[in-house]
Amino acid sequence: MAYFKLTSLSELLPRMEAVEVDRCHFRFGLHRGEFDAFVFIDVDPYVLAFGAIGKNFYFEVPVNPRTLETPGVFATDVYYKLCEILGLGRSGPRFTPSAFLAHVNEAMKGVRFRRAAPRDLAPYRRNVEESEKIWFCGWRDNTTSGKHVTEENLEKTRKWLGEKAYVRCKERNISSCWTDDATRAKEIDLP
Repeated sequence: MAYFKLTSLSELLPRMEAVEVDRCHFRFGLHRGEFDAFVFIDVDPYVLAFGAIGKNFYFEVPVNPRTLETPGVFATDVYYKLCEILGLGRSGPRFTPSAFLAHVNEAMKGVRFRRAAPRDLAPYRRNVEESEKIWFCGWRDNTTSGKHVTEENLEKTRKWLGEKAYVRCKERNISSCWTDDATRAKEIDLP
């Protein structure tokens, strides 16, 4: 299998670490497509994720944390859907996953990023409990009530808040709490 080296990550990672961000979000465009891009460095392997804005399409690729390489091949269904979103027909110049990754690599150079928030991920990682509740509103310590955090809540915590929050909640029997009311949203600080 061919691999693609994401050289721009070597510049992005120290900038993320300098501001203590382990899950970042930025946007870029290519041909007819506009994308939300996410870099998750709180997992091993790292994850580079893409959501096509307004297209109900999301996919992730693993990134080796040591070499910063990712497979230069996408699943067939991902590849064809990506070509469709980009407005590329099956005839004409050949478009490859490596060409897409090369564009992403260029887009990452000096990119202005921000911490990935649950509301950024919600349109793409919808397979969670109460997916309409995208605003974090606190933590619930289940030991005081004699209850246990549910697997579904832990999975939502992992997908939307990251690995550190997931591990801490699992170890301490804490549930993340969510609302659909933006006015009740709180800053996210790990419990």
